[in-house]
Amino acid sequence: MRPLVLLFLALSAVAAMADAPSRADGAFPGVNGKIAFWSNRDGNSEVYVMDADGTNLTNLTNNADADFAPAWSPDGTKIAFTTGRDGGEEVYVMDADGQNPTNLTNNPGSNFAPAWSPDGAQIAFTASRDGNQEVYVMDADGQNPTNLTNDPADDSSPVWSPDGAKIAYHTFRDGIFDVYVMDADGQNPTNLTNQTALSLTPAWSPDGAKIAFAAARFAETEVYVMDADGSNLTNLTNNPASDFAPAWSPDGAKIIFNSTRGGNRDIYVMDADGQNPTNITNSTALDTSPDWQPLPVEAPAETPAPAETPAAPAATATVVALPSTGSESSDVRRSTPWLAVGLAVAGVIALASAVWYSRRRWAR
Repeated sequence: MRPLVLLFLALSAVAAMADAPSRADGAFPGVNGKIAFWSNRDGNSEVYVMDADGTNLTNLTNNADADFAPAWSPDGTKIAFTTGRDGGEEVYVMDADGQNPTNLTNNPGSNFAPAWSPDGAQIAFTASRDGNQEVYVMDADGQNPTNLTNDPADDSSPVWSPDGAKIAYHTFRDGIFDVYVMDADGQNPTNLTNQTALSLTPAWSPDGAKIAFAAARFAETEVYVMDADGSNLTNLTNNPASDFAPAWSPDGAKIIFNSTRGGNRDIYVMDADGQNPTNITNSTALDTSPDWQPLPVEAPAETPAPAETPAAPAATATVVALPSTGSESSDVRRSTPWLAVGLAVAGVIALASAVWYSRRRWAR
């Protein structure tokens, strides 16, 4: 592909996402909760949440400075986000209702695109504190920031695999943005896309088997999905508009993404195979960078064990003395009904005991 064509595709993709800071998303398994995103519908960039169908919109940040790129914690109780309220770009964390915003990075460099580890103990993020964009990791309280990539090229938009063993990200180290994966300690970086077009903002599926990402493979940006090893590349959107910033639902059945297909940048949801795309924001404002809240899967309530049925008194057969007829057959015939009764009662007691013991296990 000629350099000028590559440049055109790069500029087209960058233009489509120019005011949407890069952030990748990893879905944590669970029940589908609310969708967080950022929007300028109130005059500046704020972090909002809404129900999965786009209703019950709530501004969580309500701050005069820009707030963007929200990322749900794996238990759904916290949101990490990027803000300019301290003069530079810092990674903050707040409660799911917007309370208790706290600066985690406190660094004069640019810090953005946070992503939680599956156990909630760490946060990966992008920082330019070493002169270029690098992927860092820190404890969830902001302590112990560590540069994982240490490469002269820009590395950004980290996202953890659901098992916590890997981090996917995009990088410019091969002369164009590709999706890479590395061990959680930064070792063994591997190019998954190896394409002659931009590949950006990876998003790991909740089962760890797939990675969705945005790619400018032709004149437009599309949402693609591939296996976690980079194989089986599939275009999910196939639309002449720009589609980007994918994120999985916690149950793995849906993907939310940004699209300009309605003439404005809105948030859409589609099935995980690309079917049934639906606009859920329908706003004249900019709505972008969606992330889906994981809610814990509640175990079924324990089924109480039935009350133990008292054992029925043993049946006693009454032997009636009859005059001897010189034959034993009449005595056998007279005791047989009582023997049948005794066996039936014993069978009922055994069946009741088996049912009682089988139902003592907890429902899972």
